[in-house]
Amino acid sequence: MGTWTTRFWGQKNDKPIKPLPKLTKWDERFLAICRRDRAWSKDPSTQVCAVIVKDGKREIAKGYNGFPRLIKDDGRLKDKEYKHLTVIHAELNAILSAREDLAGTTLYCSQFPCAPCASVIIQKSITKVVAYKGTYTNAERQSKIAKDNFDEAGIKWIEL
Repeated sequence: MGTWTTRFWGQKNDKPIKPLPKLTKWDERFLAICRRDRAWSKDPSTQVCAVIVKDGKREIAKGYNGFPRLIKDDGRLKDKEYKHLTVIHAELNAILSAREDLAGTTLYCSQFPCAPCASVIIQKSITKVVAYKGTYTNAERQSKIAKDNFDEAGIKWIEL
């Protein structure tokens, strides 16, 4: 299974690379929703939105990064340590809010999933991830682990 990046699709062991395929109008639509709706996150420094789509065209869940449902969005969002220990990531919020089986779905996200979120994505049998490059702390290391795990699990991914 290969990996998608903004420039090339490469396979392990230095196999030939292929140009990135063109995104479909539906890919572009759901990425635009992620970009627009990430502002709904109450985290002042890292606003992320994730959308889960079934059958290529039907949105079945959406999530934002933020505190759990019954925890107030107050000054604690500015406390970086507290926030990192408490915030639920957009991908996980979308997965938790889904009301149907996620097998075979696509997850779109305004940032590439971190390694722990990638593990949950794999566990829920989501088969494709399309996301923008992560800008969070340790994003390069986290996304490399996520991509390696996606490859091993046979999940297609595109990072823009």
